[in-house]
Amino acid sequence: MSLKHAILGLLRSQPLSGYELKTQHFDRGVAHFWTADQAQIYRTLDHLREQGLVEEKLVVQRDRPNKKVYRLTPGGDKELVRWLASRQEEPPLREPFLVQVFFGDALEKPQLLQVLRDKLQERRQVLAALTAIEIPETAEPSLVFLLRGSTRELGVAYERAAIRWLEDLIRKVDDLPARSWRKPPPSGASRAR
Repeated sequence: MSLKHAILGLLRSQPLSGYELKTQHFDRGVAHFWTADQAQIYRTLDHLREQGLVEEKLVVQRDRPNKKVYRLTPGGDKELVRWLASRQEEPPLREPFLVQVFFGDALEKPQLLQVLRDKLQERRQVLAALTAIEIPETAEPSLVFLLRGSTRELGVAYERAAIRWLEDLIRKVDDLPARSWRKPPPSGASRAR
């Protein structure tokens, strides 16, 4: 379960509240490869606490509501290391947008072009967000920053490749002559006699 292990990894650096996990990490730091909503984070923290992998401490605050801060336990660190060293299966690819592209011939040309242009705009926004993530430079080489920076680099490379692919597809669809846009009737449609 990757959310469990992502939380353990984030808590390995420092104790955090559920809110801090969401806003500082899942919304920004690791958003390019893993997302989670607030409810998922708190449910997972409860399970981790029940399993003895994290411990919680109530922090009393004067100007804000009290908060629970979670810290990795030695058992949590051991579980994280075990998981990190194990082989992870790739989940099956399920990409709704590729279903839209695959069956896009059911749309009129302007509709399909709009779907493609909307996705292109979305990919450009994701690329901008990824390139805005700062990986601090250190005077000495650091494995932590090397690994964290490399995940961002892969995200940037993926988005740039997706943008090039979409730009090329949009150009090709736009250049198709009208005669190639004839759609076959649905397979279940009755034929006129």
